Amino acid sequence: EQPTTTPPTADQLHQCPSCQVRSALSSGPVPYEVGWAHQHVLLHHRLHCLRGPSPKRGSSHNDDDRDHLLLFEHQPVYTLGRGASEEHLSFLSRQPDGGADARRRLHRRYRGPDASRLDMDSLKRRANEFFGEESNTDIATDEARVRRLLSLLPPHLPVRTPVSAAPIYRIKHGGEVTYIGPSHLVVYPLLHLKRSPPYRMDLH
Repeated sequence: EQPTTTPPTADQLHQCPSCQVRSALSSGPVPYEVGWAHQHVLLHHRLHCLRGPSPKRGSSHNDDDRDHLLLFEHQPVYTLGRGASEEHLSFLSRQPDGGADARRRLHRRYRGPDASRLDMDSLKRRANEFFGEESNTDIATDEARVRRLLSLLPPHLPVRTPVSAAPIYRIKHGGEVTYIGPSHLVVYPLLHLKRSPPYRMDLH
């Protein structure tokens, strides 16, 4: 028997936190790592707000403790989620070494300095130094913070496809191999799932 859920009431919906929609669609297709950096800048704001003292009503910190929906269109990219195997990328065999080096750099357990991996763990020390400057920095906008975070990525990133040179990243999200490209609407929800209503932790 399937479990049943009760939809939130009108009063509960009225009390829901606001959700800000940020769209980059007018910029056209942007690199995948730009969307990744935007997510982590907003996530840092959220965690900084939640872990700090309770903000005063109407303060700017209330904007940091807000759900977001990010809308992007990306340039061609392949991502490998936690369930993906680099062996699924059959086109790597077209490389001169048969794709051996690319598969090594994309392996789910590989954490070497040339790993084609996009996550904050590999940038932990440098990113902590960057985010630690928040209270006394002259970087005033999220866009500037995104550019700064992108500057921390190793120059060797990433592995690229043999023909189109599209980047390939191992990421921490779930799923298998995913292709994203122009004309694909990509929505990144940044939601506080422990906040209720209306969210329910039925997926995580």
